[in-house]
Amino acid sequence: GNIVTTNDGGITWNLQKSGTTNSLYGVFMVSPKEGWVVGEYGTVLYTKNGGEKWELRSGQTDVTANDLEDVQFINEQRGFAVGRRGTITQTFDGGRTWVTPKTDIWASLNSLYFINDNEGWAVGETGTILHTTDGGKTWLPQRSGFGMPLHGVYFKDSQEGWAVGYLGTILHTLDGGNTWSEQVNPAWQILYGVYFLNSKEGWVVGWPGVILHTNNGGLSWERQNSNTFNELYGVFFVDSDHGW
Repeated sequence: GNIVTTNDGGITWNLQKSGTTNSLYGVFMVSPKEGWVVGEYGTVLYTKNGGEKWELRSGQTDVTANDLEDVQFINEQRGFAVGRRGTITQTFDGGRTWVTPKTDIWASLNSLYFINDNEGWAVGETGTILHTTDGGKTWLPQRSGFGMPLHGVYFKDSQEGWAVGYLGTILHTLDGGNTWSEQVNPAWQILYGVYFLNSKEGWVVGWPGVILHTNNGGLSWERQNSNTFNELYGVFFVDSDHGW
């Protein structure tokens, strides 16, 4: 149930009261004040004051009993969360209520990324990649050519994106996910998070303490020293020099 926040660029971190002891896996803030956290057993938390108080939203409506791994809002009202057993739950009213439609997807979903109100991707177990072009009304599978778990996904625009996962896998697409190719990198471990500043410069993180960097769109990757052997699950950069 831990949620921590920083107001000085990560120099210091302060623990917030989440009101739950469930494990928490995903966080998304639409502003410095308003945001959501998701986690174990379908937990959904909401704050409107920067985390001074977190409200449990999953008890007010039947979100899901499955663990939720990731959450993203495309505007203040419209949001998605993905999780175990193919769960894709969505809200149309700023998280007050959630709808979890039944799907034919059984693979657990670990990460999602929307580039606009309509188009997004989700990735998960057994190399699963799902794509929507209608704001999540329908999700269509894409062929990853990879049968192991995928843990992270990021798209620069509607055509170019990356997905990362088991055994050091980094997949790359230039046609919106219609075809994916594997990029060569020096890591064989599990990769969990991926983020690109632009079409050239990006980072991938994973276990144990793996950080990979590219400045040519993934044609080559170099290791960076993280000074830790712990698992790294997510990565975000605000510019070429500053990131977490």
